[in-house]
Amino acid sequence: MTSCSARATRSRLTSSVALAPFVFLQGIAPLVSLAVNYLGEARRRIPIAIATVLINLGIDLVLIPRIGIVGGAIGTDVAYALYVPAHLWICNRLLGLELRPVGLAFARSMIAAGGMAAVLVAVGTESLSPVDWILGLVAGTAAFAVILLLTREVTWAELLALREAIGQRFRRPDTRG
Repeated sequence: MTSCSARATRSRLTSSVALAPFVFLQGIAPLVSLAVNYLGEARRRIPIAIATVLINLGIDLVLIPRIGIVGGAIGTDVAYALYVPAHLWICNRLLGLELRPVGLAFARSMIAAGGMAAVLVAVGTESLSPVDWILGLVAGTAAFAVILLLTREVTWAELLALREAIGQRFRRPDTRG
């Protein structure tokens, strides 16, 4: 790999990593923003949307000239770090949601994701063979599941119920008469 293409690859990886918080929050955003709409409180979303755009714009104007595309990713991350919790706060106020269990599940899931990421980094991130891909898939998934079990986010009973549900889904119907 030439040094120019190595720099380009590093730049793409850096901007992709910088966008990871946005990608995560983008998974939650439709749930909370549409919930606010469904509850008839769409007007409460307007100041949040305006603040999100202004924060993103402000950070982009400062960081993009200094650090390039990664600055734009950071601006988007920060803006969405306001957007999603603000909508969640509205849902909490309207529905009286218990946020502690949600936060606990989030923390446990992030610990499991970190464990999975550590396994994937240990397996390798460049020039992977098919065996490396399979090893990363199996070991990373196992690490994620074990950590969810150790943090008690998932119980053995739930795993067994999932296994049974999957088994029932793929069982052949009994055609013997």
